[in-house]
Amino acid sequence: MDLIKEKEFSMHSAEESLAKVIMDDIVLLKYTVPLEPQAVDQSSKLVIIALDVSASMEPALETAKKAIFELIKEFDVQGISKISLITFEETALTRDMSGWTLNSMQYQVDRQYAYGHTCFQAAFKEIRTCIEFNQPKDVCIIFFTDGIDNLSKNLTDEIKELQQFLISKTKTAELRS
Repeated sequence: MDLIKEKEFSMHSAEESLAKVIMDDIVLLKYTVPLEPQAVDQSSKLVIIALDVSASMEPALETAKKAIFELIKEFDVQGISKISLITFEETALTRDMSGWTLNSMQYQVDRQYAYGHTCFQAAFKEIRTCIEFNQPKDVCIIFFTDGIDNLSKNLTDEIKELQQFLISKTKTAELRS
């Protein structure tokens, strides 16, 4: 790891922040809640981790999986237990890991492998379904991808639709990749 860049940015409001660390072309997002635990309702937070498992991710997938597990451990420390893992390529699949042990979550993340083409549209649809099902007040979406979408037709429009959906369905939402 020759180059590490850090950048702080605000998420939703002053009560939450993310630190963005770029390592070997993989973006790792670290979620922290700097307020007193009683001041933040952790039960209302939903973390959605979207992991691109398409073939183009092969060189970076192991690093992404390690970063995801580090995030999951940090969420556990913060008391955030509503975590969903969405893996996507041409299709997308959600695994609701709420209430799972750390070992079970690590196993689920570790067993992912790269195959297929990338379709952000499939991931966005699954994100909307996950939010509709959980109906969280606050949502944090962490998107691990190499950015190569070779199936979605109108990506700009799809991103705008997801943003509008998040505004209409959640109190606060953030999408970072």
